[in-house]
Amino acid sequence: MLNEFERSLKMLLRYPLESAAGIVILWLLFIGIFFGAKSISGAPISPERLTPLVLGYCLWFFAIIMLNSVAYELMNEAAQGTLEQLALTRRPGLITVVLIRSLTSFAFGLISVSILLLLIMATTGLWLSFPLGQSFLLVLLSVAVLAGISLLLGGLALIFKRVGQVVALTQFLLLLVAFSPPEMLGRLSQPVKFLLPLAGGVELLSRLTTGAGPVRAEEWLMMTLAALIYLVVGGTLFLVAERVARRHGLLGHY
Repeated sequence: MLNEFERSLKMLLRYPLESAAGIVILWLLFIGIFFGAKSISGAPISPERLTPLVLGYCLWFFAIIMLNSVAYELMNEAAQGTLEQLALTRRPGLITVVLIRSLTSFAFGLISVSILLLLIMATTGLWLSFPLGQSFLLVLLSVAVLAGISLLLGGLALIFKRVGQVVALTQFLLLLVAFSPPEMLGRLSQPVKFLLPLAGGVELLSRLTTGAGPVRAEEWLMMTLAALIYLVVGGTLFLVAERVARRHGLLGHY
């Protein structure tokens, strides 16, 4: 298990220039959105509206990292002909390998998202203040939801191999949620909002950073339940897909 963690970390650090370029591209994309919105409105964007926009964008960057860590990695393994060998390894098992890679991507994502956030804050002049403990826990719960979705997409990759367009569509839908106006999400019932990926995390992080109020106990509970539901459902469907792929001999060809 430790060897797989080290291997995954080396894979992420092998191409530092590509990783840096990805952060710069996403920063430039946000800057285009930011100045475009200012140009259309003809007035500065208030901190109350800009804060959820910035936080939603950074969480969406996390979504890209987490979704790629499973589905695209499995597609690459299949294309290289190493997926069957990886899946037939009794220890630690395919789903364990996938979860370790997701954990490595989370650690790498924290660094990448922090750099992106600093670039955005320096450009927009919006300097956010985070209570570290609660903010980290909210990010962790939000990423757990994304990990569940990535397991589901990874299961599809085991069976259908090429699911790049499905992953891209999922990322686009998550971007729409991340950029949804707070007043629109406010119309949803609490359970629905917290089950909607990124929506609950963006709202609660915005509240913490703007000092609009603490996170209530029932909101922590709903965030935790949403994370558990996505992880359990995603993990179960991944195991079912793996069993189907083994039964029909889909692991050994691309």
